[in-house]
Amino acid sequence: MGWIIPDLPSLQPIKRPSYLLWGIACVLMMVMGFLLTLFLYQDNDTSLFWLFAILVPFTLWLMMFSIRCLYYFNIQATNNDIRQYQQYIIKEWQAWSKVQIPIFGHAIICAEPDGLQALTADSIKIPLYPEKVRPLFNRPESVKPYWFLDEVMINLEKQCADYRKYLAHIYLPHELMDDDDLIDAIFQRWDLNAEPINDYVVFMEHMYENSEEVELSLLLVCQYDDTAYHNHSKFISAMLFGCEELIGKTDLQAKAWLGRLMLSKAADLSADIEQLFSYNQLSPQKVKDIWISGLNDKTRLALTMTSYALNLGGQRRVTFHDIDLTFAKPSKLTRYFVLTMVSSSIDKFFREQLSVSEFQGQIYVQLISPKKLM
Repeated sequence: MGWIIPDLPSLQPIKRPSYLLWGIACVLMMVMGFLLTLFLYQDNDTSLFWLFAILVPFTLWLMMFSIRCLYYFNIQATNNDIRQYQQYIIKEWQAWSKVQIPIFGHAIICAEPDGLQALTADSIKIPLYPEKVRPLFNRPESVKPYWFLDEVMINLEKQCADYRKYLAHIYLPHELMDDDDLIDAIFQRWDLNAEPINDYVVFMEHMYENSEEVELSLLLVCQYDDTAYHNHSKFISAMLFGCEELIGKTDLQAKAWLGRLMLSKAADLSADIEQLFSYNQLSPQKVKDIWISGLNDKTRLALTMTSYALNLGGQRRVTFHDIDLTFAKPSKLTRYFVLTMVSSSIDKFFREQLSVSEFQGQIYVQLISPKKLM
């Protein structure tokens, strides 16, 4: 799948005329003309003899050679126009693929007390609970209802002290919109009504197509309810984003830059990731980590082979972080958690990160970078 970029017009194949072969053809035509005239010409007029023997075959050769050269130069001119058009189209799509949304803040609450730190420690220290459903890490003082929303507020205010003055939207996945108590708790804290994300893909596409008009928004995901998510580990993720113009108009500073969403399938994953780096004009060697969730064995193998084929991470190789090994079976909301986890890791590594998550056969790929792609 990948990005649906139209095929570029192809060049017309054409070989340059061989002057040696055409020279030989010229000699042969004049020799044949001379021999035919010698045997067939019956008149005694010498000038007419040489006219038919040399000038006529040479004129015929010159006409054919001229037509061939004109055809060649015409195709060359057409191909030059096609090349210029190809370069224009490529630059347009490169600019399209490089559109990013600045991330101004993020917050994660999960089963681990130190969240991101637990997954980026030495491999032998990473907690592994691939089959265990785990609750939120609840500090002793955090006993009041929806305490996690208060922690999100505190974390965001530490990163962006005045963000609430500019906050215009709070988005929730539509699966959470039936939780009236959660919606009320959000309104009590931010004085904003939560708005649903009915389709993650449509939401992302609309955001990037109108990237200059995105108001400061909070993407909040609360997988905390034991009734609805009893088969999944609990987490809270929050990501504060908006348009680039906010950087100049406010005190907000971009902590990371979120790239366009790319959809893929296991069979196309290698070609799609190669397309992502090709149009982003980013060296795959700059990517430090790949954060994965929900990938089946076939997709894991395809991603591993792709990382070697593209030399992701360079000589040190890219590091894989499997969210599911620590937080067990993923849900439909896990891709939001992964995305926030990746954006948070930018603060620690200040290197490009790749998010690859899969749910019900659909693969979601996004690149997060510490600086805006130019």
